[in-house]
Amino acid sequence: MFVAIIFILIIIASVWFHIWSPWWWTPVASNWGNIDTTIELTFWITGTVFVAVCSFMAYCVWRYRYRPDRKAEYKPEDKKLEIRLTALTALGVIALLAPGLVVWNKYVTVPENALKIAFAIKRGILAAADIAREHGMERAFAIAPTASCSYRSQDLDGYTCTPEIAPPISRTVDRDSGTFGVQTYDYGDVEIASEVGWDAYKQVADGMMTLLDRTGLLHGYSFNSWSDIVTYDNAFVEEWLRSPQTSLYYSLQVMGDTQDKSSAYAALDEQDVESYLEDILNEEITCDCQE
Repeated sequence: MFVAIIFILIIIASVWFHIWSPWWWTPVASNWGNIDTTIELTFWITGTVFVAVCSFMAYCVWRYRYRPDRKAEYKPEDKKLEIRLTALTALGVIALLAPGLVVWNKYVTVPENALKIAFAIKRGILAAADIAREHGMERAFAIAPTASCSYRSQDLDGYTCTPEIAPPISRTVDRDSGTFGVQTYDYGDVEIASEVGWDAYKQVADGMMTLLDRTGLLHGYSFNSWSDIVTYDNAFVEEWLRSPQTSLYYSLQVMGDTQDKSSAYAALDEQDVESYLEDILNEEITCDCQE
């Protein structure tokens, strides 16, 4: 009887801990709803099986507890029971694998219009570069318009245009400017930074930088780093220097609805920045400059 009570307490404690546990994915880390749904479905299936198995074990311990007037029956094989258990196990495995396979298929499948959009952007950049060369321009591309000419521009639906090729931090953003004060801008029903995800955003930005740089007419390109997700350490800087990006402008708080550019380092400690830059400047160069 004591063992059966222990099983019941384990069930109650496990379910209680799962419901009230503080360890759960945050909105920033969770940017793919289908993956979240699959994980939750897995929890429900495995949790249900866990409760069922532990409950059955507790019942068996209580139901078939030792009594002097009872005698166990030796029955090593039961084909009907084995078929039922095999079928239930197969259904459980299918229920666990099927949603994951569906989500993975969506994850690896490129949208039908993605390539069309990419080629259209490439053709537009090359056409603009040809026009620039015809007019003798040495530099033609600079993505990062000022607030006075970008935030105040609206699309055909009347929503605020993005000031650069980047997802906004929120669908409605209050921009705090020392010149214009606090102004509210509405981007409409678009994917925001926390939904797009850092990796996807970085890939698009690297691709845009590569296309612009190949024209030989690139002047400047504004790229936001996400201080809520990115860890600013040596590994990040080294990876950044290997990428098509060439500089950091300011950090973007992806969870906020107010964009404050009062500090160029935003989420960075100034002493850490100075120390890292000093290490880079004092680093001994080992390359053969004659190569």
